[in-house]
Amino acid sequence: MLDEFNEDTSYLKTYIRHHWISTVDYTSHGSLFDDFLEKYTNKEEVFRYAKSLFALAPIYNAIRSGNVETLEKLNRNRNEIK
Repeated sequence: MLDEFNEDTSYLKTYIRHHWISTVDYTSHGSLFDDFLEKYTNKEEVFRYAKSLFALAPIYNAIRSGNVETLEKLNRNRNEIK
């Protein structure tokens, strides 16, 4: 994940929080870890959540940076896989 965010942990932290808000529920930066521990209690759930984080990170970064070419490429790849 650090590679995806060019080792900028502030973007990574914000991405994780935004992902949480869009897939689980609203939380603050300060409550995110506690909310995570409360919601995910087994390895399978943690793995599914992490997999989702990894899969959506390139899209988030492309939107954040306004990189339309990357978004088009990601969309094209996703459609080819389907």
